Amino acid sequence: MKKYQILYNWPISQINKLCDSGDADLFADSLKGKDLDAFVELTEQMRGFAADMAKAKRKRVLFTRWSELRLCVEKFEQRFNTFPNFQPKKFRLSLLLADKLVSTVQPVVAGAPDLDDADVNEKMFELRKLTDPLPISWFVRQNGQSFNDSVVVFSCANLLTLETEIIASNISPELLFHLLATLNTSADVPTSHAVLVKKGTPAIEGPAVDAFARLLILASGKPIHSPRSYTLPPAVVDRDCFRAGTPYHQLNEVFNVLSEYNSRQDVLTKYLTLYHVIENFMFKLPIVELERQQGGRMFSIRDFRRLYKQVDESELSALKRLFVATFQLHATPATTFEQQVVARWDSLVPGTALADIEKALGALDLKLQKRSMKHAEFKAGDVAGNFAQMVYAVRNAIVHNKETEFHLTYATLDNTICTLIESFVIPCLEEMCFALVGSPNQHVWYLNKELLLYQ
Repeated sequence: MKKYQILYNWPISQINKLCDSGDADLFADSLKGKDLDAFVELTEQMRGFAADMAKAKRKRVLFTRWSELRLCVEKFEQRFNTFPNFQPKKFRLSLLLADKLVSTVQPVVAGAPDLDDADVNEKMFELRKLTDPLPISWFVRQNGQSFNDSVVVFSCANLLTLETEIIASNISPELLFHLLATLNTSADVPTSHAVLVKKGTPAIEGPAVDAFARLLILASGKPIHSPRSYTLPPAVVDRDCFRAGTPYHQLNEVFNVLSEYNSRQDVLTKYLTLYHVIENFMFKLPIVELERQQGGRMFSIRDFRRLYKQVDESELSALKRLFVATFQLHATPATTFEQQVVARWDSLVPGTALADIEKALGALDLKLQKRSMKHAEFKAGDVAGNFAQMVYAVRNAIVHNKETEFHLTYATLDNTICTLIESFVIPCLEEMCFALVGSPNQHVWYLNKELLLYQ
């Protein structure tokens, strides 16, 4: 197919359909008054554009009033969207791409027609619907070695955003002509994301098309998901407990990490940053305990051996030990942190179905007697141990990426797990963190300014 055929044939045929077809006559007969006047005015304008395009096609030059025609089509869509078999999004996108061509096509020879007689293989590509939505409106990647492995991804959900992206896009005339040719011969554009991909025999499988497009987007430095944001301020039980003159500077490293935590919004990254604070506390706990037991006396070799044995325990055991100590502290004068955790756990229901919570506990591999834990069992018995299991399980699910383990990413972050993290684990941890740093205590605060060691 010639370039001038690709550029002009389809929009001219669409104008004829809207203005001079049997459907147009029947539709006009159904209108009265101002609606009929508007229909006549808009169709007359479009006929004029079609005539100008026909002249440009004969001369092999570029029609330059695409934006005016697009505005006319937008008005038609707003007023007469019930016109039979009208494809406004496809029509407007075709006009938008044609307008982009005006700024990219350059004559081969000065004074020659804008459009040469080179053929474009309109059967090289096809438009496919992407299964999963993407956080982009427009993406182009032209393969420098194998042209038919080029790709264009776009969404017509918001044509204003798409217009801005296309105008700023760096796309070659060659790929634009192939995109236009494929678009014009397609039945319609998908309502979500579409991808221009090479046509194969047999056709490339849908999941392979999805993965190919996603890989190219990732390789360009763009994300393929909309981040799950968590922007609530930290949960602090008592903001009035902070006192000037308290030696908070011994916790400066923790404050630096909390600053990182406050600066982040993606819920998974934010959770890992908060876990770093907890990790600091759980390994600091035995050191502080030993330092306080010594009461300022020098540490002996035996002390260090005992300390090493406590610190060298498993991470889950160290985590449980921290929560056992913290759960005994009072969050408020009337409640301990253990009671706070249990109350927040109970508040998850009925907003979230029990079956969904227990399914999430199974996915996170929370166990009780070698079987998946039930909702009611979480708060019964060893609450600190169960909470430690959950905190550690979420951390592992984010960090680990093994074939045989549940890996927590944006793709597996369903509503129930989001609720567990955002409405339960994060606020519980925030409350404990700020309570532990807010007032001196025997768990994470050193008693002395320095440790005395035997030389």
